[in-house]
Order: sequence, then C-alpha cells, then structure tokens
Amino acid sequence: MTIEGITTGLAELGLQNEAGAAAAFQKGLQAVPNSPLLTVGAGRIDLLKGDAAAAKQKFETAITATKIKTAR
Repeated sequence: MTIEGITTGLAELGLQNEAGAAAAFQKGLQAVPNSPLLTVGAGRIDLLKGDAAAAKQKFETAITATKIKTAR
C-alpha cells in the first residue's frame, strides 16, 4: 500500500486534487503508519491548507523515522 498511496497521492497533487491526495496519503498511513514518505505527503497537504505547524510536525516525524532506519 505504501507505493500505491504515495504514487496516487502525488498524482492527485499533480492534478490539483487536494482532497484526493489527502485521502490517498491517509489511506496509506492507515496501512503503514510509520511511512516517512506518506507522512511527508500528509505534511504537504497541511502546507496547502495553510497549517505550517502541523506540516512541520509531520516533516520532523518523517526525518526522525528516516534517521532511525539509517542509523541501524
């Protein structure tokens, strides 16, 4: 689901379908809650909605998850 959620979300963003992109990222996060790429996609939606604080939190979560994976 991760790849599908990411590609669908990005495609919807490309079509300027914010609601479709948000739904794709959220569906992906339900299947893979710790996916950094899906989390960044959800953060992008927050930015589009003007919620920079929520976006920052998601970006920081994704960065932390990536650092943990690469540190092993």
